[in-house]
Amino acid sequence: MGMTLSNYRLPSHNCHRDRKILLLGLDSSGKTSILYRLHLDSFGGFIPTIGFNVENIRPPFCKEHLVLWDISGQSIQLWRHYFLHNEALVFVVDSTDYARIREAKEALWRVLQHQDMAETRFLLVYANKQDRPNAMTVREVMEALDIENLVKTATPTTGAAGAAGRRRRWHVQGSSALLGDGLWKGIEWLCAQIKDRSMNTSVATPSTSNKG
Repeated sequence: MGMTLSNYRLPSHNCHRDRKILLLGLDSSGKTSILYRLHLDSFGGFIPTIGFNVENIRPPFCKEHLVLWDISGQSIQLWRHYFLHNEALVFVVDSTDYARIREAKEALWRVLQHQDMAETRFLLVYANKQDRPNAMTVREVMEALDIENLVKTATPTTGAAGAAGRRRRWHVQGSSALLGDGLWKGIEWLCAQIKDRSMNTSVATPSTSNKG
């Protein structure tokens, strides 16, 4: 299950303030199980989310909290009300759900192509339930979601970083909410990207402040 796919290398770790992270996925993908495995290091006993759950997590490799908003997968039409002002999108896929992988792709594409997600610079996909013997591989999930084409057509807002900074950074992480495998590796990648962006923004600020 150690295989991961990403378009960016992992820089050094650090986070500098609270970060709002949107946690989405189809119902029964394992979103809430992942949330509470990260928050409480426990699994099981969760009923399907109605509305949303919000929890803070403080990874050992970050200085500040990540604020995870887990929105019900049964209310996809309401997701758009949570799109603004997110640092990242964490999208959870049930790697055993071959029948709905296309539906998951369509949901992910709709989210990232929405104008209110333009400020969201990072995409972390958990290819969940990798503990199951019939699970799709990480590469199969990536290809089924067509992520490489998605990030080309749904780019975030531009800044001083220029053309290279317009491309949304993404990472696909194999995971098992049941066992806890892969979850912190995904969060580690996310924190590293947040730090990298913060450092680039602080350097770029003087050159952009004179623009009218």
